[in-house]
Amino acid sequence: MRLVQIGSTVESVIQVTRQVVFAIILAVVMIMIGWMLRRLAEGLDRTREEAVRSYAAAAAADAVEQERISVAALMHDSVLAALIAAERASSPRERDLAVAMAREALTRLANADREAEEGPDEPVAPAFVVDGIAAAAAEHGHRLEVRTSVDARATALPGRVARALVLAAAQAVVNSLEHADGAGLHAEVSADDKRIIVRVSDTGEGFDVARVPEDRLGISGSIVARTAAVGGQARVRSSRRGTAVELRWEHPR
Repeated sequence: MRLVQIGSTVESVIQVTRQVVFAIILAVVMIMIGWMLRRLAEGLDRTREEAVRSYAAAAAADAVEQERISVAALMHDSVLAALIAAERASSPRERDLAVAMAREALTRLANADREAEEGPDEPVAPAFVVDGIAAAAAEHGHRLEVRTSVDARATALPGRVARALVLAAAQAVVNSLEHADGAGLHAEVSADDKRIIVRVSDTGEGFDVARVPEDRLGISGSIVARTAAVGGQARVRSSRRGTAVELRWEHPR
């Protein structure tokens, strides 16, 4: 049609032929770009679906692990403690205490799916950790003075973190009372605007940390795993000069 309009001279044929070639090349380029964009979109969709599936699997695995840690710590802290107290009870007062511990264990088991032991996540002051450790020692008949070093710039802690630290430190106190008779038992809490550190130590005979059986949940479940579950770190060191448990949690930056 273009040739009909401008005539069929040699120059016209060359000009029209050049325009046709350019049009074909442009059409091919546009088609290739469209095809590549479609392939890229399909690849992004597949990658996103795989990422979502991977995230869902990781979230499910993490939920199962958190539940395992919670149940393991609960079994050790409440159920086993109640059974041991019942076995050793030899007086009316000790039997009443064992009954109370058994009731508390049953209540915590019934509310395990609600994470009752963790409580709300409202921020609390570092003093909450100090008071919690002292109260845990008092429940076992030991008066413990917790040394504190709280910087004026120290910020509040998430409630879940504070309770986890208290429970882990309380287990360290219980371990010291049971296995070292509380010899030289003392605790320290230091906090600033970056981190909080809790130390519980004694001067007992100590033990070999590497040789503790995996089924003993006092350290692995109630201290190490519980602290790790809230993003903290727990370190247990022991020798003939005593045992030291250090719990550390840092504020997210």
